[in-house]
Amino acid sequence: MNNRIIITLIVMFLSIQAYAQDGAPKILSINDETVIDNGYATLYDYSFTVSYVGASSVTIGVEQEYSSYYEIHHVNEPDLAHVYLKYLSRGNRVWIDVSVENEYGEDKRTIEIPVQTPTAISEASATEADHIDVYSMSGTLLGQVKSLSELSAYRSCPLLLRYMDKNGHQIQTRKVLKNYHSSSH
Repeated sequence: MNNRIIITLIVMFLSIQAYAQDGAPKILSINDETVIDNGYATLYDYSFTVSYVGASSVTIGVEQEYSSYYEIHHVNEPDLAHVYLKYLSRGNRVWIDVSVENEYGEDKRTIEIPVQTPTAISEASATEADHIDVYSMSGTLLGQVKSLSELSAYRSCPLLLRYMDKNGHQIQTRKVLKNYHSSSH
């Protein structure tokens, strides 16, 4: 037998034994984490599997940077849950809370996904933008500009720039960390 399989079986056995002693559920592992291209320049899908004991379902909470929404999903697959999340924003970090719970307790893990930059998005595609939405770092929309030279009117820094196409789809996100002058770019 492969050493990795033997180690995995030992870890699973010890986890099941620990569960039997105190009754609290346990997340054994989170595997097969995959970023999936869904055909959108600004969005992607994400999948993974959760191996667990002591509960009949897994609760998934999804938080995206600069969003006020916290999505909650329940996966009712005992022991091994297959999770598929759709339409995560490429321009933002994402935090996924994975938890299992029963009357004796809860076990929780968090997956952090960094900003996903597709290879198709480049500085060249930013020049194809119809306009740029300008946000404060707290997520407040400050205005809209047609070119980077117009950013000198904004005194607030840092700024979050969202390059938008004519259909209102995000092409690229960029953070400006210092005062922006039209001569610097």
